[in-house]
Amino acid sequence: MNKYTCLPKELLNVGLSLEPIGIFEMAWKSQDALKVIDFLTSKGYAILGGDVYKQDENGIESTYDSWYINKTVSKSFIEESRIKSHEYIKEYSKNNGDCYLYSIIFESE
Repeated sequence: MNKYTCLPKELLNVGLSLEPIGIFEMAWKSQDALKVIDFLTSKGYAILGGDVYKQDENGIESTYDSWYINKTVSKSFIEESRIKSHEYIKEYSKNNGDCYLYSIIFESE
């Protein structure tokens, strides 16, 4: 999970490892995921999409829901990726509740 070394400790500490379900990623509750997206895009990382997981008393499981953003070469892609990711997470949370986690796929420009 070395790709997360770019994140500050306060964001890492509220993230959950998905390793118990065989996925070497991290995921965050909606409000924390939005903060991660804001931090990453402010540092020049593009958000390419993400996956949604349900968390309950039985643990974490994939919902098989996800979002993706087609990468473009435009200078505004980072901001567009931030806006689209925010919209997806906010809408998903509004429609389904807050017992979901969001992993974020990102890369540096």
